[in-house]
Amino acid sequence: FQVSAGLHAELGGSGHVRFEILGNGKRLADLSPVQGTMPAHTLDLPLAGITNLQLIATSAGDGSGNYAVWGEPRLLKEKR
Repeated sequence: FQVSAGLHAELGGSGHVRFEILGNGKRLADLSPVQGTMPAHTLDLPLAGITNLQLIATSAGDGSGNYAVWGEPRLLKEKR
């Protein structure tokens, strides 16, 4: 599974968001806190055995103007 996580460029230096990815209820990734001045983070996670995937974005700051973006989420088949 590949995805980028970040804040919308419109925010400039504002915004603080926590990005989490859960697989079968267990944390696979935790980006906290991501701020508006940071570039998007790209994640590449193996999902063998995962049947339930959750992408969660929550406010990690004042709660105003947090435009969280999950960019280009892709499920990829493993090459054999």
